[in-house]
Amino acid sequence: MTRSPVLKLITPKPPESPETTSDAAKELLAQLQGILKPARNAASTHASDLPARVKRVFIAPSRRPSPPAHSSRDPYESPTKLDNPLLDPDRDESASPPQRAVQVPHEDLLRLFDRLYRSFRQELFAQCGGGCEAIIRRAEQRVRFLDPDFDLQSLTPSTAPGILDLLPAIVSEAPFLKRFRLRKSVSLLMSDLYNNHYDALEVHHLIEKVEQTYYHLKR
Repeated sequence: MTRSPVLKLITPKPPESPETTSDAAKELLAQLQGILKPARNAASTHASDLPARVKRVFIAPSRRPSPPAHSSRDPYESPTKLDNPLLDPDRDESASPPQRAVQVPHEDLLRLFDRLYRSFRQELFAQCGGGCEAIIRRAEQRVRFLDPDFDLQSLTPSTAPGILDLLPAIVSEAPFLKRFRLRKSVSLLMSDLYNNHYDALEVHHLIEKVEQTYYHLKR
């Protein structure tokens, strides 16, 4: 059986041998290596030279401010006792101005308690009328039992604080239905005395006495 000429014409051409293909690939690979090798060398040379080209920059620390002309101490040092005049052991205490103590004359204290008694006596007269004198005498006897020198008619600076005992005694001797208003009046007088004359009471050690009288009448 013979081949047809048509089949012969369309018969595909057999592939080239592996040896021919490998030779062409090797030649192409050699050309690429020849092109890339100088570029690699240049890149490696640039990379090796890069650290040498980088310049180091040093930042100089800021200078500390110089201390004042009158002080030889470093401003960043912690203060010492000598820097504080209040802690200076060589400081002359006599140079400081003396503290003035509150001084209250005894006459002023006497007038203070006399006004306190007269203010309460007006309220007592308004509540009890003519019977207030008998109430005051009985209350004065109770106070005199504790302080024999107490005399309402002739108060002295030493016996004037006895008014703080006399007022609660008067409230106790008053009629039962009158005690509420009298107790309220004494509480207001004690509050006014405490707030407006605190210094005078503190000098004569009467703060606690006034507080006790106030809370006793508020119960």
